[in-house]
Amino acid sequence: MVKSLSKLFYYGVKVFAKSLKKSVQEEIELSKQKANIRYADKALETGKDGMTLEEAQQILNLRKLDPIQAEENFKQLFEANKGLKYLQSKVYRAKEAIDIELAKNYVKINSSSKKTMKENGVYVFFTYALLNDK
Repeated sequence: MVKSLSKLFYYGVKVFAKSLKKSVQEEIELSKQKANIRYADKALETGKDGMTLEEAQQILNLRKLDPIQAEENFKQLFEANKGLKYLQSKVYRAKEAIDIELAKNYVKINSSSKKTMKENGVYVFFTYALLNDK
């Protein structure tokens, strides 16, 4: 009787431990997913290097999103800071952030297909780059 009771207790604890482990793993995974969702919008807003659109506009001295003015200011600032890799990097990242925002705006205005924003954004970004490459 004692032996069967101890086996019953042992298997009960074993099943409980497995279910507890699985439950904790599911909670951790769910928490990670929620964190990814929560910070996804912030990551899109600031970009991969943490530069906001406002910072990019300040660096390139833009009052509004104008692709021609952005390109002119970029070339001028990039040339003026030759030899200063840190400043050139900031200017380049600012131009990159402006280009991405312009591509997003273009897609929002002209999206008639059901492609995702990422696919459209990449297409528009490269199309914009090819058209402006002289």
